[in-house]
Amino acid sequence: MPLQIVRNDITTMKVDAIVNAANESLLGGGGVDGAIHRAAGPDLLAECRTLHGCQTGQAKITKGYRLPARYVIHTVGPVWRGGQQGERELLISAYRSSLELALAHRCETVAFPLISSGVYGYPKDQALKVAVDTIGDFLLAHDMTVYLVIFDRAAYAIGEKLFADIAAWIDDRYVDAHTDSRETQYRRAMSAQPGFGMPAPSCAVAEAGEDTFEQLIARLNQLDESFSQMLLRKIDERGITDAQCYKKANIDRKLFSKIRSDVQYKPSKPTALAFAVALELPLEEARELLGKAGYAFSHASKFDVIVEYFIAHRNYNIFRSTRRCSLLIRACWEVDAMPRMDVTQMPFAKLYPLLVTKAEKKGRTRQEVDRVTGWLTGYTPEQIARLEQSETSYGGFFRNAPAPNPNRALITGKVCGVQVETIEDPLMREIRYLDKLVDELSKGRPMEKILRG
Repeated sequence: MPLQIVRNDITTMKVDAIVNAANESLLGGGGVDGAIHRAAGPDLLAECRTLHGCQTGQAKITKGYRLPARYVIHTVGPVWRGGQQGERELLISAYRSSLELALAHRCETVAFPLISSGVYGYPKDQALKVAVDTIGDFLLAHDMTVYLVIFDRAAYAIGEKLFADIAAWIDDRYVDAHTDSRETQYRRAMSAQPGFGMPAPSCAVAEAGEDTFEQLIARLNQLDESFSQMLLRKIDERGITDAQCYKKANIDRKLFSKIRSDVQYKPSKPTALAFAVALELPLEEARELLGKAGYAFSHASKFDVIVEYFIAHRNYNIFRSTRRCSLLIRACWEVDAMPRMDVTQMPFAKLYPLLVTKAEKKGRTRQEVDRVTGWLTGYTPEQIARLEQSETSYGGFFRNAPAPNPNRALITGKVCGVQVETIEDPLMREIRYLDKLVDELSKGRPMEKILRG
């Protein structure tokens, strides 16, 4: 996806460039600045001395040295002075200057910290909004993948007023969908009885069957427009280009090409919703577009209820400016929770290192993570390392596991207290096994207890 919000250590990101939230001297400091200098080594400081500083809102570039990234883009964000001293404009400039430098050096992947939100005091909710809006606007005109790297969970939190509005909306819809009246419970119980609700045979039904085949042929010749056809029609009606639409929807260009070239293409539900939001469709038209893909808003799904809330209130900045809680987060990697469509399709080379980093932050080693992974899947450490250099997807890694451990369900249940077998999707079960066992590893549980239950 063009823009992803992740929780990670920016110094470990395998991207073309990482952005350093520097001070005007460019000679190192605390926070992200100090961490990047320590990870890159003394050569970075030596090159920075030749740059003779940097003004607030501007950016300069150096090599990455010992970092996985090829470049470090140093930018200086504003110190928060109450919001009336041009801080927002300077922060926007810091992001844009960095993006333009990345573009000039042909960077395809860039990782940003949340600039100015640390010791410089910029309020995290406002800093996140500026970051997502500015990066999003830039990506409408340029092909680049940008990661916004955030450590603080508070940056994800929904503003109190917005949360209250959404909570009420959920109460009105989601709770009702999960609360059955006694009549409903009785009807469901009775419907399980053989023959309940079946219509009695009638001559009318038999006679109607005589022309069923002809009716079927007629209907097949009069199909409604497909999802692809309606999507392209709505793009034309809005007077925007294909690129503007798929970038605003945060959809990959290759996926859009598939949708455009295949009139019967059936997208995932989140993809259909993303286009409805990008096109700023009214609620009824959003429902229609969703229906073309074979879906509907479900009041049994909190995700659906929240998206419906924003569309109903004509707030189409779901992916960018819903204060600190951008629903874009649902399209980002967090080891603790990740929608299936993203986990299974994202590169193994990007996701597995995050599991390793998670464990290493708690004092465990890469070798221990590899051992747990090998115990679950049958891969050797050498095979895992090779797959990290390949195009294998995360789902493909588990799907092609050479020897899944037959005891994985039993032991995972004992160790984690989680009945992974209740997950219907077999691929997601395999992903969750590893996720939970690495959690236990990170909590300090001895390796022997993890692998033996």
